[in-house]
Amino acid sequence: MKITWYGTASILLEAEGERILFDPFVQLPGGEHIFPPDTFIQEKHILITHGHVDHLLSVPAIQKRSKAAVYCTNQAAVTLKRFSGRRGQVVRIAPGDRINIGGIQITVLPGKHIRFDRRLVLEVLFRPRTYLRLQNSLYLAKMNHRFPENGETVMYQIEAEGKMILLMGSLALCDGVDYPRGADLLVLPFQGSSRLVEAALPVIETLSPKNVLLDHFDDAFPPISSSIDTGEFVKRMAREWPDIKVMIPAAGIPIEMTDV
Repeated sequence: MKITWYGTASILLEAEGERILFDPFVQLPGGEHIFPPDTFIQEKHILITHGHVDHLLSVPAIQKRSKAAVYCTNQAAVTLKRFSGRRGQVVRIAPGDRINIGGIQITVLPGKHIRFDRRLVLEVLFRPRTYLRLQNSLYLAKMNHRFPENGETVMYQIEAEGKMILLMGSLALCDGVDYPRGADLLVLPFQGSSRLVEAALPVIETLSPKNVLLDHFDDAFPPISSSIDTGEFVKRMAREWPDIKVMIPAAGIPIEMTDV
């Protein structure tokens, strides 16, 4: 089993002879890790966690090349139909559904999108780079309304080759949900708040994974996004949960699950 991060929240899972792509996104000009749509030309299964622009915008271009089936919630399916002007194979999913792809079993769990706090919004509005890349800023402002999340964020419980992976679409959990604990790997998005460490630690406490792989911490759609310093999170994890390994992946470099 291998996992490859392609920047933003784009994750490729290879297991049981299958390849599954999660939340592919081709980063905007100036992005930290730009992989073109042809990077994903051989993928036949794309799973989406929610319908925001940085999780869904690139799907039509990738699907056109790869003819992949796209699994997503109702809102994301509506957005795809409206935005692309064409319909590839789209499978609508909801929490509680189970997806079988070859020998891989995937359970759709309820998720929750992190709330953008006031401090973060003000930082974005008043930093100079927001206006130095004004074209990107205006484009993202327009697309934000065309790619709503509508309360439909999910996370995936993936079981294959004797391993269990939890893949989150955003850094928050729903209240009152009995989430599985002790996953071999938790894929944790690390973006969207001015207090990311404080947002992440309760998630770790609830899910109690054996290993954590951070994603979404890079500057993918400047100037709205930024490159996040993960050092404080790594230090806090080492102090509070020394038995949980934290991985900061390099974009495009596979990680063997046998090493996890």
